Formats: sequence, C-alpha cells, structure tokens
Amino acid sequence: MIDKNKDKNMVNTNTDKNKEAETLLNNLGHTLDQAKAQLNHAQESDAQANDVQQNHMQKASQEDHMVRGNDAEPAQHPIHLHSVYLKDMSFESPNTPAVFAEKWNPKVDLQINNKHRRVDNNSYELVLRLSISCKQEKHHAFFIELEQAGLFDVIGLDKQQTQRVLSTFCAEILFPYARATVDNLLLQGGFPPLKLAPINFVQAYEESLRQSATR
Repeated sequence: MIDKNKDKNMVNTNTDKNKEAETLLNNLGHTLDQAKAQLNHAQESDAQANDVQQNHMQKASQEDHMVRGNDAEPAQHPIHLHSVYLKDMSFESPNTPAVFAEKWNPKVDLQINNKHRRVDNNSYELVLRLSISCKQEKHHAFFIELEQAGLFDVIGLDKQQTQRVLSTFCAEILFPYARATVDNLLLQGGFPPLKLAPINFVQAYEESLRQSATR
C-alpha cells in the first residue's frame, strides 16, 4: 500500500531543494557578475596607471634630453627640490556682503610670472607670482596677490639651461601649490574655488624669449 502523505512530503521536499538550488545559482551568478565588474574596474585602473606612468617617463626623458643635450654624459639628478613655501599673500574683498547678493558670474583676470635668484652655488629660489582680480556684475568680488616659492638644487647646467629649467619644469612643480592656496583663500572668503586650469610654462617661456628677441 502506497503512503500518499509520504509521497506528498517527498515532493514538497524536492521542491524546496529545487528552490534552494535555484536561489544558490542566482546568488552565484550575482557574485560572478560582481567579480567580473571588479575585474574590469581593476583592469581599467591598471591601464590608467600605466598611462600615467608612461606619461611621466616620457616627460622625464624629454627633460633629461633637454638638460643633457645630444653629446653630453647622462646627468645624475640635475634638479632637486628642497622645499616649497608661501612667501607672500594678500586677499581683499572690498564689496562684501553686497557682492554675495549678486548672481555668481565672475570675470577673472589672472596675471602670472616668475623670478629666480641664486641662493648658493647650486641652489636657486624660484618665486611664482599670481595676481588675480575678479569682477562681478556691479562690484569687484576679490583681489589676490600670491607668491609661491620653492628652493631647488640645479646641478651641471649652464646659465641658459638653468633659466629654462627653473622657468618651466620647476614652475610646473610650484603651480599646483599656488592653485590650492588660492582656492583655500576663496573658500575662507566665502567664494567658490576658481580651480585654475594648468598652464603651459614651456610655451609661456618660449613666447617670452620671442618677445625679448623682437625688442
């Protein structure tokens, strides 16, 4: 005699096991999808890191070629950064709080230049000077004067090469510090950060040479 209740229980048990197996398969599939996504993200991150490393290596190679010349012996660390420091700074916001009531539509004028002086036999101080004025619809929003400085060792270069390296490569090192200082000043003054765009100091230096040659 067949026990129908027993057969019914067996069917229910098998159904529950099938549901558990289906749920397990779904979880495994979801986990697999997550693993694939993480793997793709890791591969993209590695590719970006490789691109950044290759760009840095290419730039370092170009700087080394510029410093050494074609026939010179390879230079051993011709440029060394000792320190970065803020030399001078001023911030003025003469029309607050009235300027805050206006729609934020700034017109920014940025003037930037650099100067350097020899401190020791191989040590040079480079000063990057930023002058920023911002005008709103009716008022001047703020004025910023900033001198970001750095102390560099430059070894084995002649006067012209030293001037070029300080005005280009070293200036590029200082600029992000100056940009961060500007944004911090603005935040403390109640204004949005400017997030100044990167500057091509090589192009600016070559343009200054062309202008000097035509005078």
